Formats: sequence, structure tokens, C-alpha cells
Amino acid sequence: MENRVNRFPFFYSYYTAYNKLTRESDKVKFIDAVMKYAFFGEEPDLPEFLDSMFDLARPNIDQSVKNILQGTVNGRKGGAPNGNQNARKKSAEDKTTPGLNQNKADKEREKDMEYGSENNTVSICTEDHTGRGNINFDELVSRG
Repeated sequence: MENRVNRFPFFYSYYTAYNKLTRESDKVKFIDAVMKYAFFGEEPDLPEFLDSMFDLARPNIDQSVKNILQGTVNGRKGGAPNGNQNARKKSAEDKTTPGLNQNKADKEREKDMEYGSENNTVSICTEDHTGRGNINFDELVSRG
């Protein structure tokens, strides 16, 4: 018996089904069937009620095994071909996005220095039901 995969996701729904079984022998049969099917592709020989439970898990196991096997095939191909957008190395400069986080942090520091951090309030720039804009969040909270 050769492994077809060495791992597969064990979903919470499998545990839920397992946990609803009252006899330990049924629990063992169910878990054993799930493991043997996932790892070795062995079709289970289960009593009718356990077979029905297993049939609900079968499509998830099949898809998981298919994804794992396909990932293994793709990995052996060596990843993205040379010249592909995905194969390009990103430099340290490309990893930061100027103008987003850096500028926002700089503006906050400047505001703190100019007005003092205790005067720095948080505002939400939006419209209320009357159409007015720039609702000050701190004022709304203090009214609350």
C-alpha cells in the first residue's frame, strides 16, 4: 500500500460527524475509513449508516487530495518560468509603498509636534443624514 498523499485537511465537520457516534467501535471505523481513503485511496467497507456519513466527507477528501497532488506536480516544474511577472525578485525599495503608510505616519508626527499630541483628535470624514460632512468622532463619543 503506497501513500498517495502524506497530509490532508481534517475538517471540523468530520469531527462533528465522528462525535455524534455513540459507540466507540463506530467512531474507530469512521476515522479509519477517512484516513485510509485520504492517504491510500482505499474504498471503505462500512455499515450503511457509517457509509452515508462517509459519503458526505468524500467530496472534500477528493478535492483536498487533488489539490495536494496538483501542487506537488507544479512544484516539480520549478515554479514560474523565467521572465514571468511572478518570477521577478522584488527589491527592498519595491516592498514599501511611498505615499501610503510612510506619509501618513510623517503627517501624524508633524501634527503632534505642531499642536501637541493631546490636541490631536480623530475625525471621520463622512456625511450624516442631513448631508453635512466632517463629523468629529470624538464629539459624538463625548455626547454619547
